[in-house]
Amino acid sequence: MAHLGGVLLAPLVAVVHMVLLRIYLVGEARRYLGPTRRLFTRWAARFAFLWLGLPGYAAMAAPLVGIVSGVATFVVLTGVIHVYTAWSLQRERRKAPLMLWEKALMTGLAVLTAAVIVALAVGGVLLGWSINALVERMASD
Repeated sequence: MAHLGGVLLAPLVAVVHMVLLRIYLVGEARRYLGPTRRLFTRWAARFAFLWLGLPGYAAMAAPLVGIVSGVATFVVLTGVIHVYTAWSLQRERRKAPLMLWEKALMTGLAVLTAAVIVALAVGGVLLGWSINALVERMASD
């Protein structure tokens, strides 16, 4: 039963962390950002949670190691989002345009995320087709 609690606790911690960051850390700063930087800070947070938070919070299900993983994930995600938001505010105040690496990083993460989703969908279809073919073959024998 304790392991089930650990499995259920990880998504709850992740969702609460996302909501708190959105409201308290980024929410105030977003009012001072232009539309493009606002979009980039929003997607930077989403991609950070997807690519850093998902594996980090998923590791919380492991006994003992999960505690360290959960705390480290919380600290790293909060730090990354805070630093990027503060940096974006400074650049917005100076009226500096988005840097090339920001655009490249967001584009790369979007393409990578889409590719992973497509690969998972294709893998799921192939697995389902293979299982279906195996069951039909066993039934016919």
